[in-house]
Amino acid sequence: MNLKYIFNPEEQRRDLIVKHTKKGIVLDLGSQEGDLHVFLKKNIKNSKIIGIDFVQSENVDVIHDLNERFPFEDNYADTIIAGEIIEHLLNPFEFLKECNRVLKKGGVLVLTTPNMTSLSYILKIQSFGKKLTIYDRKDPHIYGFSMEMLEILLKKSGFKVINKKHLNIGWRRNILFRFICYLFKNVRPALFLVAKKV
Repeated sequence: MNLKYIFNPEEQRRDLIVKHTKKGIVLDLGSQEGDLHVFLKKNIKNSKIIGIDFVQSENVDVIHDLNERFPFEDNYADTIIAGEIIEHLLNPFEFLKECNRVLKKGGVLVLTTPNMTSLSYILKIQSFGKKLTIYDRKDPHIYGFSMEMLEILLKKSGFKVINKKHLNIGWRRNILFRFICYLFKNVRPALFLVAKKV
């Protein structure tokens, strides 16, 4: 593992996204916050990068609710990047089917989401011994995913998974938890998958 990724794990996520992005038309879903969108525009050359979100901002080119049918024709995009978005949507399976519809044959979906089997997720749910229900949690996530769950959803929606990793994003201030997650990959906070339309 590259030493720079130990000290700055977010850099690994961004490098992986760039590595797996096919040149051409790139849809950046959930681009409103903008850090990733700005990074993509700087680092992916010879491509048209289109930001899509339901909130207007300088990083959004198309205002659209991603719970609805995408406003693009079939076989439109070469790459779709869905960074930390699927866990917020009402119907993740329909979302993935829409990604498949809009991608060209051989097109790539790059997806990241929190890992529901991670140490951070477990600690939030259990809250140090106090059992919480989903309604007690103070985050906007509707769903949680494991790697296995996402692989099944991707296959059922017409994709072949070509790369997958558990990323050690998070725990910036907590060196102990970062070290534990470094040693045990399945409890790392984020899932990274690349899937090809078949």
